[in-house]
Amino acid sequence: MTDMGAGVLRCLQGELSRVPNVSTLRRTAIVAGLFYLATEVTSIPALLLHQPVLRNGNYIAGANADNSVLLGGFFELLLVVACIGSAVTLYPVVKRQSHSIALRLIAAGFNVSTITAISSPEVKGRTPLPLG
Repeated sequence: MTDMGAGVLRCLQGELSRVPNVSTLRRTAIVAGLFYLATEVTSIPALLLHQPVLRNGNYIAGANADNSVLLGGFFELLLVVACIGSAVTLYPVVKRQSHSIALRLIAAGFNVSTITAISSPEVKGRTPLPLG
């Protein structure tokens, strides 16, 4: 578990521990649901904010500095944290059924996060291939 993911998980579980009559499994489900919601909430705006880079082949070579692309990169980083957080949060639940599947879930979360971070236009330093 990453330090950042563990810190977010402790913070969220600390907030949920104040709610009376909430079982540990239910708290885990709520935190996992929040992470999954965060993946959707961060991925869609990131794609929309990257449209100038994705549509214009000369965008990076141009002199225009666009803050929307930087904000899109920030959403991509939040997406990476949310992907890892959702996998790490569900690990104890899945581990009850199968330890190997739980480890595969963690590996899949890290793989998705790595691919997301590497495929971001800011990381590549070049314009990706145009869509369509």
